[in-house]
Amino acid sequence: MGQLNKKHLSKIENYLDRQGLSFQPLRDEMMDHLIEDLENHMAQGNSFDEAWHLIMGKIPDNHFITLQKETVEIINKRFNLSRGFTYVSLILLFTAAIFKQLHFPFSGILLLTSFGAIAASLITGTLSGFLLHKEKEGKWMILGVISGAILFLISYGFQILKLPGFEELRLISIILLILFFPGLTIYFGAKKRSEENILIYLHKKHSPGIERYLVFLLFVATTLRIASIAFNFLPDISHFFLVLVIFGAYLQYFALNWHYPNNKNWWLLAGLVAGFLCFIVASVVSSMEVRVIFALLFFLITGLIVLKRSNEISHKIALISLVTFISTVLITWRLTGLHFIDPSFYPTIFNIPILVVLLSGLIFFRKQSLVKMYMLLVITQYCFFLM
Repeated sequence: MGQLNKKHLSKIENYLDRQGLSFQPLRDEMMDHLIEDLENHMAQGNSFDEAWHLIMGKIPDNHFITLQKETVEIINKRFNLSRGFTYVSLILLFTAAIFKQLHFPFSGILLLTSFGAIAASLITGTLSGFLLHKEKEGKWMILGVISGAILFLISYGFQILKLPGFEELRLISIILLILFFPGLTIYFGAKKRSEENILIYLHKKHSPGIERYLVFLLFVATTLRIASIAFNFLPDISHFFLVLVIFGAYLQYFALNWHYPNNKNWWLLAGLVAGFLCFIVASVVSSMEVRVIFALLFFLITGLIVLKRSNEISHKIALISLVTFISTVLITWRLTGLHFIDPSFYPTIFNIPILVVLLSGLIFFRKQSLVKMYMLLVITQYCFFLM
């Protein structure tokens, strides 16, 4: 079979550029087809130029741009149902929050229904991705992650509504996440072509929507938390929203790290796995001292990873200053929680001005997804203990 050299491959790339083929999965597929056809013709004794002219003569005008448009339309139609469930879940969550705060009936039913909508969004989006990319590997891994995420959220819904079985559901969800998340982190870190995995493809496609969803939930949670302080409401409903945000931001934070080439940074992979385990321990243990220590370790590790991942030199100083400020607040907070510092110092740590600083950091780094998720994690934890 004839072999193509770098010059030939460059010519194919330039041709696809001129054709306006920008949708990467389709572009990769067309690149493979053209290479295969060219090599088959060359294996029959044709030169590259002869094979090129033979193939180009069979391709209609605007064929690739038309094919790209049709492919994107099919994808959008398949994912419309998933997006619809996402919007329904937001509406139901917001309505349930209002009903709960005003002590209206059916708030619990609305809350559980919103969970059902979130689960339906994840499931339909995942199945659509499977159908569109049957050739990609990793289907069992994404099913494990999705199942763990859904069960984790449902367990918190059961706990808030005081329904039996929430501990068993959370245990199963944590087992699934422990089985899949560290393994996936190491797998993608060691594998150069992680884009071949359907989980990475789906995550890249839906990351902007995931982040908008989490920021909206944070806005609702922060508003409810400040209102509970101002009007002396119970903070339980705002805490529920904060749990949703921190869990979602935590999954998104780790998933974003899968997109980076980690092959030569095994210490960074070890840090990600350690951070994941610290989060799990801090979420499930009953001992306050243990939770305090592991939560602090989690935020310090994730902050260092954010600094390492940042390539924006112009923002590096601002990011270092922000992470240092956050670390100082967190360490002081944890030392106060462990009674190394007098608890009367709490109002100095937890107040609206510091919250404004944290929110300003979120706005400043809004275009850097990894920093944004780190800030969401910090802000949600901070709002839990805001005085």
